[in-house]
Amino acid sequence: MKMTSLATGQTSPDNTGLMILPWVSLFPGELLPLYIFELRYRNMLASSLHENRMIGIAHSTDDTPCDPFASLGIIRACVTNPDGTLNLILQGISRVQLSNFTPDPYPAADYHILQDPKDSIEDHEDLHLRILSICNSKIIQGGHVPKQLEEYLSTLTEASAFADAVASAFVGNPLHRREIFLLRNIKSRLQLLLSCLETEPSPEIEEQ
Repeated sequence: MKMTSLATGQTSPDNTGLMILPWVSLFPGELLPLYIFELRYRNMLASSLHENRMIGIAHSTDDTPCDPFASLGIIRACVTNPDGTLNLILQGISRVQLSNFTPDPYPAADYHILQDPKDSIEDHEDLHLRILSICNSKIIQGGHVPKQLEEYLSTLTEASAFADAVASAFVGNPLHRREIFLLRNIKSRLQLLLSCLETEPSPEIEEQ
């Protein structure tokens, strides 16, 4: 099987099992808790855990089995319950483009990793500072966001990683998240992110 090298140092096959979750967008670096109870997904997880611990998260629409633009994630933790269901934590690795979708025995597809442009924070300094200011204000106001996030965001040097980290932490509207996720142009992604931050209410902050 052909293998693809990832920025994480992992290697991944060019075909992966998929969980189809409408309006779920898993950004690179984001952690997603999942409860797996459907038999097809339990079988998919058994295969993934035996091989490379990677699965995709795909969005579906009414007229297509799944959107061709999806997320690839790696299973960071997994617990099998006595009834055969599973609780797991999936971490996003990359945006991917899907092809050759197959529904059985569980959803799967070939994929191509979509590399983000390597724009630096300095390339979009004005947008970066405006977004960071709003994020810091929201953290002060309170929300389900770890307070250490403020320090973490200040350490990021790539604009794409910054945009994805902010979107995953502060943007709750599924439609807005999907729109941000689909944007490949980093300036456009930051501009839409800023617009969403200005209109969405603040999440609640977790005390750490």
